[in-house]
Amino acid sequence: MSKSTISDDYPVDDLDAEFHSNIKLAKSILKTLKRPKDREITSRLIDRVKALNSNSLEVKSNRNKFTKYFLKVLQRNSDTQPKEYDQWFKPSEHREPTQTALWSSDRRTFIATKTIPGFGLLVYMAVTYEPELGWQDYGFLSYDFTNTAQY
Repeated sequence: MSKSTISDDYPVDDLDAEFHSNIKLAKSILKTLKRPKDREITSRLIDRVKALNSNSLEVKSNRNKFTKYFLKVLQRNSDTQPKEYDQWFKPSEHREPTQTALWSSDRRTFIATKTIPGFGLLVYMAVTYEPELGWQDYGFLSYDFTNTAQY
């Protein structure tokens, strides 16, 4: 196919409009992907294709062919995501931390737990001969784990 045929069939403005439309569609499909690595790879590929800025009709035509193929692959990936992804990659619900602290009946063993929503569970256990020192009052039970943005 000669360049004049390409320019007669697909003026430059039409090639650019088609490309921008395909990129917009790819970005909307990107939002449906549940696996973070899939979103990262897709986003990177979209950025790389967008970086192909050329005045060549051949480059623009090939860029659009790739983008059309990429959309088919992306849509198939979106449609066939395993059901397990719903459980593995769903956003965590905001929950308040829960905590417990218990002494043994002889007051020589102390155990405390605190959940950190979305992260895990802290467990502290200690054995002492002098429980009246009060060291249990200054542990992680008093720390606020709900504001974890600083980490």
